Amino acid sequence: MTRRPGRTKGQVLTGVKVATHPGQVVLVDQLESTTAGFVAQLKGAPTLQRYRYATVFVDHYSRYVYVYLQKSLTSAETVQAKCAFENDARDHGIRVLHYHADNGRFADNGFINNCKAKGQGLSCCAVNAHFQNGIAEKMIHDLQEGTQTSLMFAIQKWPKMINVHLWSYGLRHDANVRNATATIKHKKSPLELWLQVQVAPKIRHFHTFGCPTYVLDNKLQAQQGVQKWKSRARLGVYLGASPTHARSVSLVLNPRTAHVSPQVYVKYDDFFETVMGKTTNFDQPKPEWKYLSGLYQRTTKKPKENSRPEGGSFFCLMRASDWQEPRPPEDGNITTQEIPKVAATQQPTELLEPAPPPMPTQEEVTEPAQAPTPTVHQTRSGRIVKPTQRYQEGLEQRRQGLVAWEILMDQEGESPPTTAEQFEIQRAMEDPVAFAATADPDTMYLHEAMREPDREQFMLAMQKEINDHESWKHWEVVPKSQVPKGTKIIDMVWSMKRKRCIDMREIYKWKARVNVHGGQQEYGLNYWETYSPVVGWTTLRFFFILALLRGWHCRQLDFVLAFPQAPTEVCLYMNFPKGYQFCPGISKETHVLKLLRNIYGTKQEP
Repeated sequence: MTRRPGRTKGQVLTGVKVATHPGQVVLVDQLESTTAGFVAQLKGAPTLQRYRYATVFVDHYSRYVYVYLQKSLTSAETVQAKCAFENDARDHGIRVLHYHADNGRFADNGFINNCKAKGQGLSCCAVNAHFQNGIAEKMIHDLQEGTQTSLMFAIQKWPKMINVHLWSYGLRHDANVRNATATIKHKKSPLELWLQVQVAPKIRHFHTFGCPTYVLDNKLQAQQGVQKWKSRARLGVYLGASPTHARSVSLVLNPRTAHVSPQVYVKYDDFFETVMGKTTNFDQPKPEWKYLSGLYQRTTKKPKENSRPEGGSFFCLMRASDWQEPRPPEDGNITTQEIPKVAATQQPTELLEPAPPPMPTQEEVTEPAQAPTPTVHQTRSGRIVKPTQRYQEGLEQRRQGLVAWEILMDQEGESPPTTAEQFEIQRAMEDPVAFAATADPDTMYLHEAMREPDREQFMLAMQKEINDHESWKHWEVVPKSQVPKGTKIIDMVWSMKRKRCIDMREIYKWKARVNVHGGQQEYGLNYWETYSPVVGWTTLRFFFILALLRGWHCRQLDFVLAFPQAPTEVCLYMNFPKGYQFCPGISKETHVLKLLRNIYGTKQEP
């Protein structure tokens, strides 16, 4: 005996009803979550109730989906979900005529009597024949996958604030996104088919679920004044659009009070740039909403003996016993295998192991001296001498992000931020989305990579980088006597990077890239035009969507060392990269590298 008679397999079923207008047939089903869902409140003490179920209504004609969150799976609350959906349909001038559902709560007398009282038809699937309600089942599956993707992305970007208990609002947010997305079959969104009007969705009203949201202060919203030096906005969590307001009104979770309120005077950080990384540009509020709502219990940790207090200074006086590994010099040489022969007068290069610096004693370890802040020079006539463009470009190349003052004071002796850098930080603070810190632990300099436990992998990546450049003849070794008089020799710098998988965050590649110090180039001598048109991610996403709608085929290509394919515009001479030296007879004092092809780091790089 089989679930379906063999004689009917492969036959086309006839008599399937096709809906011709919205509300004619509505498919309904329910889902259950073992993870308790957060229940929002506008005011008062946070509730301890939880969302554990959801009833999903799908219009057969337009595929419009409506999600109603439930705390229990009783017949009374299922009828409340039905009434809420019908009220939403009535507000748009739509009357529901027939329901098609599974058994279970939809076969209870309460649901059946409610349909009879309103003159609505009701049909149910056969026992264990869930495929007869396949549209609703497939919609629930798609909603769960979309919600899981949104939640995992938000947790990865902001693990301190986001957790899986927000699945209830992520489910409703994904339903709103699907209702506003055009389908391939109809070339219209389900919302347009449901309302029978042209309602073009505005993309600016949709944002990344769980993204940081900055809400204007309540007094400023009420056109009242606040203290001059007080913050104008507070940080919140975006939970999707409000179901009872306009589409531009968002539900924002207050992490301090666990209240969720509809807000319109907000600024969104869709890329999580203001909260990512070890170093953030402001004090983030603690996720008190997790404890106030009862989702988590507070735990107290007993302080360890001889532990350093929190909130201390970035710099502190270290003892000699605290040093675990001496820091190698920036230009230290490291060992690895020899690389192949090079063209013309070049000789094989090799990596040499530097001698470790002596272990510092307690008297030698002191706090780094505070570098003096540059002051504006004023002549006797009263004229203000401004920094030159070359000086400012060098500072721009050296600055790798907007970070704290103490972090910019590197132990290698790098000076603190200058006046020009401070003005750049102040300008960037006007827009919190653009105020991002670069604190990626997987991106580092050469001396930082040599302190890591995986330094051997970085050394192999460095050797591969040099081999690739030399095999493609991107440069050649020439004596310094052949360099034209007055030509500036530019340094080469290393950029090290660990590449990780997006899903499991496992390291799959160690990347080492040798770059030209573009800050040492001079305008009008070795570069002129710095503009280069590149493709933006917005354009790529647009064409991917267009390819899906048109059924086009896409192919991905990866060019190795794509930028060095073009020849250089002018002659550039560079010093040998740090960590390498040539065989006897060729050294950095007597020879340099003449660039034949473009490499990364120049002003001309896009």
